[in-house]
Amino acid sequence: MGVHPGIVGRRVGKPAAPELSRPPWEDGFSYPPASPKARLPTMSGCALCRGGVILRLGFGARVAVNRRAVDLNLGRACRGFFMVLVLLLGWAGPMRAQIPVPVAAIPRAEEARRFGAELEAGFRAHDFKVISGRLDFRRLAEESLSSLATDAAGRRTFATEFAKGAGPSFEVALKGFASFKLLRVLATNGQQVAVFRALLPSGSINYHQYVLRQSDRGMEIADVHALASGEWFSETIRRLYLLSESHRDPGLAKQLTGSAADLVKNAAIVEKAMVWMQRRQLLDFLDAYRRLPVSLQEERVLLQMRIAAALEAEPQELLPAMEVWNRLHPDDPGPELILLDLWVLRGEHLRAAAGLERLGNTFGGDPHLQALEALQLGQAGQEARARELATAAVRAEPGLAGGHDALIGLALRRKDYPEVAGLLDAAGKALGRDPRPMVEEQPQYEAFRESPAGKKWLESRP
Repeated sequence: MGVHPGIVGRRVGKPAAPELSRPPWEDGFSYPPASPKARLPTMSGCALCRGGVILRLGFGARVAVNRRAVDLNLGRACRGFFMVLVLLLGWAGPMRAQIPVPVAAIPRAEEARRFGAELEAGFRAHDFKVISGRLDFRRLAEESLSSLATDAAGRRTFATEFAKGAGPSFEVALKGFASFKLLRVLATNGQQVAVFRALLPSGSINYHQYVLRQSDRGMEIADVHALASGEWFSETIRRLYLLSESHRDPGLAKQLTGSAADLVKNAAIVEKAMVWMQRRQLLDFLDAYRRLPVSLQEERVLLQMRIAAALEAEPQELLPAMEVWNRLHPDDPGPELILLDLWVLRGEHLRAAAGLERLGNTFGGDPHLQALEALQLGQAGQEARARELATAAVRAEPGLAGGHDALIGLALRRKDYPEVAGLLDAAGKALGRDPRPMVEEQPQYEAFRESPAGKKWLESRP
């Protein structure tokens, strides 16, 4: 792997197969691993991550912000399947409050919670059609495009072609998650929105929110927001349709106004920019970005790409990009999260912890993020608060490996080996895994193994 000449020495991973090639700012690249003495083996997947941006969290525990998705081949936009994967796999900005597709038949809160629990149970049973079958992709596409003053027959054709591949692709994306947990149901803009945490085997994090509605088929999903894209499916469908139609109908821009018309007029530049970002030709992407009108430069997705590209290839542009973002989205922590790994590597652990807290606040909190925040606060020396957060995370979700990791790491840092022994027992019981092999093999536990408490703990193991 070659080292990219970015400001923090990122490594660029090998390109994936075409059907899983890496798109804008969501590539798989990592920092060089920490030295063995700086790492703590953990019982979660975070220490086992093999791709994505590695956040060297306190005590050696790491979390991979995996940025994997699929080819943004705009020539195949009408097929729909790749767009679903782009949204479901990866990581980018925060959730938007505004829901583009209004829902008339709003379910009651208790009904929504039961439905969300059914979706989670379907995932655990590996019956992914329980989820994909509750989203009418054709209806979603038709509703997304209904306000456009374009050919109605063309919109219907696009929606039909999109729906053909979207369902199976949705299921493929779901199969890539190691866990899919309902966090809560929120009332947002008068709608019932189920929020799920999705973890990849690498330890990467994604969040989905599903807008729920009643229909003649019963409860169903009206629209989907994935943290991977920072926008709703309906918004992405609209953009893909306009880019696709720009090739078929050269006069389309005359039927549109505002940024939609600008997108059609500049479709060739946008498509090239996407390809360059996908190929990690970041300077070429930035050159193309500067050729776009302001209305498109300020589009959320393109602006996020600009921030990520500047971070890696043109750091002097990072501050101007952040200033634009803060002007347009003053309460949005998205860029802070894109830069989270940078804050960690710079040792700005309090800033990293603040970013994790802001992310959790956007959808009502998550014990997993509390555990990661605890690691950062512990590294910053705020051990009391770190221990409080990690304890709360484990109490809220006993099977959360990251919470146990944080508590064990804090105890090792304090050299409180009797507590380490107790925490290892608690983690093994909660996770259904024997921690002894990890303790015996990993150098981070050397001092614990040599301590009286450690020797007693090892001798007591069967």
